[in-house]
Amino acid sequence: MENQRALFSGVGSVESEELNDAVKNGRVFILNHVPHSWLFPQVSCVVHHGGAGTTHAVIRAGVPSIVIPHFADQPWWASILYHLGVAPSTGIQANAVTTEKITTELLIVLSNKEIKEKADKIGSKIRKEQKRSPVSKIVAYIEKYWEKTNWDILTLDDEQQKIKEKEHGYPVNENYPENEIKNVLDGSLTSHDVLSAELRE
Repeated sequence: MENQRALFSGVGSVESEELNDAVKNGRVFILNHVPHSWLFPQVSCVVHHGGAGTTHAVIRAGVPSIVIPHFADQPWWASILYHLGVAPSTGIQANAVTTEKITTELLIVLSNKEIKEKADKIGSKIRKEQKRSPVSKIVAYIEKYWEKTNWDILTLDDEQQKIKEKEHGYPVNENYPENEIKNVLDGSLTSHDVLSAELRE
C-alpha cells in the first residue's frame, strides 16, 4: 500500500494527526465535492457508502467498489455489487469499520484482476446502453415533430384553419401526415403506435 495514494472527497474537515501527515507527504489529497462522473474513471477503486446515485456512478465508471453502508438501501446495493463481482464483500458495516478491514479489502481489489475486468466490462456495457437511451429517442421525436409542425396553422383564431377542420372533421396540420392524425382520432391508431413507430426509425 506504500505506493498507493488516496483522494478524500466530500468529507469536510477531518482532524487527525495521521491524516495530516499523509496529506503533507502527498499520500492523501482532500477534495471538495467534485462530479463523480469526472473523478471515478480516474481512480483504481472507490470506497463509498453505497447510496444509489454513487453506486450507479461507480458502476458506470467501470471501477471496483468497497462499500461501507450506513442505513436504508445501502446494504442492499453493497450486496448487489458483491454479487456482480465488482466488490470484495457485501460491505463493511459503518459501526464496525476498522483500518484493518478497509486495508484488507483494498489489497484484494488492487491485486484481483478479475474484479477489475468485471467492473470494466459492466461499465462499458452501461455507457453503451446510455447512448441508446429511450429518453434520448423520445426527445429526438419531440424535436422532430416540433420542427415539421407549422404552428401558424394551429392558431385558434385562424379562419383558414377552422375551415380545414370543418372540411376534414379533425385538426389538420399541413406538415404532419393527415392519415396518422385521422387514425389516432378514430381509434384505429393510438398515439402510442405513432410514437413507437418513430422510435423504431
